[in-house]
Amino acid sequence: MVIGAGAVQIVVPARTVYAATAASQLSNISSAAASSKLPNFANTKAILFPGSDKTVEALLDNAKSKIKSGTFDGSLLATSIEKQNPITGLYVILETAAITVTESIPVVGWLISGFLSIGLKYLNESLKEKTDYEKLIKSIVNKSIDENNYRLMKAAFEGVTQVYGNFSDFAASLSTNKPKPDQKTQLISLFTNTISNCEQNAPTMLLKNLNDKAAYQGIPLFCSIANVELSAHADMLKNKVAFDLDDSFYKNNYAAMEKKAWRMHKKAREVVVELLDNVGDLSLDYPSVWAKKNSIIRQIYLSGLGAFLENYRRRYEAKFLKKIKLRNSIEIYSNSYADQGVIEKTINADITRRSSLLSRLSGYSHIDRVQRIGVGYLSSSENSKGFFKEYESCTGRVNDRRDEKDIDSKFPIDQFANSSRTGRELPVKIYSNAPKAGTYGLKIITNDGKNIDFGSMNGDLKKIYSFDVPGYYISGLVVAESNAKRGSCAADSGLSIDFICSVHRHCSSIDYIAGFTDANIGIELDNSVWSFENNSSSNVTGYADYLVGKNILSVPSGSVKFDLYNTTGKAISVTPVLMAAIPGRKDGESASLKVSIGNSVAQVKLSDKDSDKEDSYIQGIDGEKYLDAASGEKITVPVGRSSISIENVDKKAGFKFASLLLIPG
Repeated sequence: MVIGAGAVQIVVPARTVYAATAASQLSNISSAAASSKLPNFANTKAILFPGSDKTVEALLDNAKSKIKSGTFDGSLLATSIEKQNPITGLYVILETAAITVTESIPVVGWLISGFLSIGLKYLNESLKEKTDYEKLIKSIVNKSIDENNYRLMKAAFEGVTQVYGNFSDFAASLSTNKPKPDQKTQLISLFTNTISNCEQNAPTMLLKNLNDKAAYQGIPLFCSIANVELSAHADMLKNKVAFDLDDSFYKNNYAAMEKKAWRMHKKAREVVVELLDNVGDLSLDYPSVWAKKNSIIRQIYLSGLGAFLENYRRRYEAKFLKKIKLRNSIEIYSNSYADQGVIEKTINADITRRSSLLSRLSGYSHIDRVQRIGVGYLSSSENSKGFFKEYESCTGRVNDRRDEKDIDSKFPIDQFANSSRTGRELPVKIYSNAPKAGTYGLKIITNDGKNIDFGSMNGDLKKIYSFDVPGYYISGLVVAESNAKRGSCAADSGLSIDFICSVHRHCSSIDYIAGFTDANIGIELDNSVWSFENNSSSNVTGYADYLVGKNILSVPSGSVKFDLYNTTGKAISVTPVLMAAIPGRKDGESASLKVSIGNSVAQVKLSDKDSDKEDSYIQGIDGEKYLDAASGEKITVPVGRSSISIENVDKKAGFKFASLLLIPG
């Protein structure tokens, strides 16, 4: 059971440009990449929060103030998805806060619990009136919630947030000073109470609806409790020194944290898979199974699941007592009104080229048809020429001057350019007048309010489908040309390209190049920093897996390589932490992957059982089991640019890559 097209990579007829040809078409956005200077890295706090005129730092400060004072009402975010269900906006703010905390909190006592706790207090307040939460559930399954179950869930969630708030507040008061014996006893008591409350109340969130015997109505709250449990564990354990924790307490609770994370993910997955398997029973107004499944899993991911998966990877902060700058880079897709077959052929065709955000958008439209769209992306490879692909239903122009529009927009994402890259000029919202019959018009709005128009909107914008997600940029467009006759537009301009959907990515992945800017903070590598121009495997495919929280790179053989920059001025010794699935691996079998920079090599052994023989993995939407582990060896990241490679030690076996953490020390 696959939500998308799995690892299908079928390229529809189109004009694809590489190398020398691309150089002329992408000259304005990639010429700087040919230089030998080091790339610029964005300060996540200083970029404009997509969908807002405030920086991420200012918005989080404002949100924190409003939540504390009880005046948070969603007005911070003026986006369509926020208006539909304000709780989703809150979840995205909390997730952004967790990512940004790496850059904004001192090394001693960096706590995610504080912001998460006050955010959940607001969520708890909103549950007193079920209107907002019911909007959220209806946006997932278009069904009402069971009144009796809702009362039970609300009471249980209130209990969790109260004890978690007590723990969070007390932990924050101690995180910069070693606690006295009585304070340490109180801290451990509050921590234990939080964990036991999570364990006791989490099952309540999965009560089945009496009408259809499904457990969907509490899944956002279940994911929230799973996130609370992970966050409480991590914030306690990564302050092992500050809180003067005993080795045995630390070791036992770290093992318990992992076991509980695996169990919680398994339960959440069961609910999601059951919901997707029965999507035909839902009265969602979409013409394809893909579109129905996409709308469900997208909303679940944005409303708690994504934050849990981020914290799942973040648990390694507690293992190494080091900060890690994570990337929330999975692709989020808008609704689609295209045929199922067209979607399956196109949704993943260019996903391995969408490493960067959208660097170029071009096109041509005549009256109320969009005949041509071109999309461009950059690669982190040295001397990158980028990738540009043009879709068209006819060639040339009509040249009758009847509402002809020529578009060629370039976006300042180049990390080698002298740009502050605040995200101000990047696209954040789309209106699509693109029913099944054709693409009549598209309107894309940038964060500074500028419009990029194709074709015609044909009337009131309020009646046209629009999509945006707070905190997310439009990072690409999925387009096909199944209607193409490929004659000249002057001869016949009546056919349009097929607009499938827009692609959106969180602002934490604004950088498309991986690099160390601080020798004491770990980094994450994934699909969004992949060097697609510099790889030994030419047959790598990809797809988004919302139950893993990553765009997956499927590598049937060979390796994947990443360009890696070290701007700290000194070589850094790092421990690789790898998350991957091994197709064809039998249960109980281990696998070893090799991570190398030149002659500096480390092996990572992956196993699906922990020391107690308990399942130690999270399972993707397609059933693949994703294992993660830290290597027992270190590799050295030299100053400047280097290339890091990942491959299966078993040369005959492939792997599915999700994430690589590089942790200093």
